[in-house]
Amino acid sequence: MLSDTIKSRLTERFAAPLPEFHKRRIVFWHDEDSEFAEAVDELALPGVTLVKLTGRNNFAVKKLLTADDLAGDYLIYDPLTYDKEHKDDWLLDIKLYGEEFRADLVSLQMEELLVDPSSAMRKTMKLYAKFLDNKDRKAKLKKIGRTYQTPLQLHIDVMAVLCGINGDTAQDVIIAVLSAGLEKESNTALDSIARFGNIDAFWQLVQKLTGYVDSEDRRLSELASHILVTALSQTMPASALRGLERFIADPCKAYCYQLVHEWQRGEGRDGLAEVCRYVERELRLTDRFDKTEVNVLLKSDTFPAINESILKRFLTEVGERVIKVESILGAVENRRAVAWYDLTEDYLESLYYIAKMQGFYLAHIDGFHIVEPVKVWRLYTKDAYEMDSHYRHFYFCFGNTLKSPSALLEDALKKCSDVVEGLYREWFLKQITGAYLQGTAANEKAGAARFGGGQRNHLHLPQHD
Repeated sequence: MLSDTIKSRLTERFAAPLPEFHKRRIVFWHDEDSEFAEAVDELALPGVTLVKLTGRNNFAVKKLLTADDLAGDYLIYDPLTYDKEHKDDWLLDIKLYGEEFRADLVSLQMEELLVDPSSAMRKTMKLYAKFLDNKDRKAKLKKIGRTYQTPLQLHIDVMAVLCGINGDTAQDVIIAVLSAGLEKESNTALDSIARFGNIDAFWQLVQKLTGYVDSEDRRLSELASHILVTALSQTMPASALRGLERFIADPCKAYCYQLVHEWQRGEGRDGLAEVCRYVERELRLTDRFDKTEVNVLLKSDTFPAINESILKRFLTEVGERVIKVESILGAVENRRAVAWYDLTEDYLESLYYIAKMQGFYLAHIDGFHIVEPVKVWRLYTKDAYEMDSHYRHFYFCFGNTLKSPSALLEDALKKCSDVVEGLYREWFLKQITGAYLQGTAANEKAGAARFGGGQRNHLHLPQHD
């Protein structure tokens, strides 16, 4: 029995205005599975002649449409299939200027979802019969509001719905899957794709975009390692990645780098941090970064361990009384603008203020040779107060690190505090206090009880325990 929907659609089709230069309407109802072979006989459309193709009446039908009746409207029920070239299709020329109609479930779904009625798209739609069985899933796909001309975008959008994300790009899908965990058994996103989508389409998409050739067991941990190391290879020379070649797909560097870049700045960055830590451990990347030159590391920000290796290098040197002021300042400025800065922010800023204190020391390495208290005060308010500021900033940041210490950096930074105290208490306070006291003594000796417009000789330098 034909549904009212089918009858209504056919009635509307024949009632619609004719295309320009057309004098009648010929509609071919394609039904390769012969779902409506019997039900079509009950169809009665006013002013429309129904003809059923049998495979033996093609010539007769062609004669009817091209010679016997050139004015009547026809609905041609066609359950036949042909090869790609349509060599045996006697009615091909008429089909080309006629119209097409399909009433099977897949065709109705294609029309509803604005899917191009091509054989390739029809084949793709059939892959998602289970997905489309669910009204909520179908509604979410429809809500995306896209028209589908090629299978690729349909694959991506179906996966996006199954992953429960708002994004509708392959990048969003890959991020969603990896964010759900690296164990396939507990990865809900991948499980949904496998049960209601097309898992092969997912892995084919991954291979095409990232260059990852999946092994038999298709391990998500290997995929994560591949994407992250390939992304890293975009900014780090091959010499620094020797031994990791199997994780790198040169043609896909830019794509993987962009994927990681977007992930770092998206809502799922906490999940990425966990994935990065896993890959760092599995591939022993920390040891590798520790042996890589700082100027090379500064060009990359794929892994959090990069910042930690940079910090370890500088903090260790500071603890040994080697403070490379310009190198440190440049490195911290560089790290402020890249990913994962927040994970080691207080360590980086502590290092920054150590360098600023050392810079002040080098600028005044000969001390403060001033014998007038008023000039000492001017020196402090114009320039020397910066040393106090750097000192306070260092301890503010240092205190923050104690709230959530890093096992890799904690001890190295604590050793640096001795250097800070040496710069501040042993050099700065002694120098500026000594200059003030020397100037005061000279004034008193000369009988000068006042200075600076009649004010008493009191310079209130900062007090520190």
